[in-house]
Amino acid sequence: MNAEVLTFSADASISSVIGEVRRRRHSSFPVVDEHGRFTGLLLKDDLFEFLSDSAAETDASLRRIDLQANPTLSEDETVAIAIESLVRTGCTELIITGGNERLTGILTLMDLLNAEEGVAI
Repeated sequence: MNAEVLTFSADASISSVIGEVRRRRHSSFPVVDEHGRFTGLLLKDDLFEFLSDSAAETDASLRRIDLQANPTLSEDETVAIAIESLVRTGCTELIITGGNERLTGILTLMDLLNAEEGVAI
């Protein structure tokens, strides 16, 4: 699991996240509310599609962009449950949450494959 996750506030302006999105090789970024709870994934393609609209307001908040829902899993769950969730949903990553549903990390399919090879999650 990657606990050092770049997140964006749902209230952040679109113009404030553009540079960071362009610099990163990731295709999605978790968006959290004012309490650190996961609200959805900002897909790079969705951001650029929003910006391609000539009427796009870059001073608007990320709430104006449709975020992708992604499965969440409590950090107390087992690896077996994580694998089941990935298989059932067809996703390659799970949003891991802790107390008060706050985002604590992202668990990817690669994390689980590496764990099978003896590498710590």
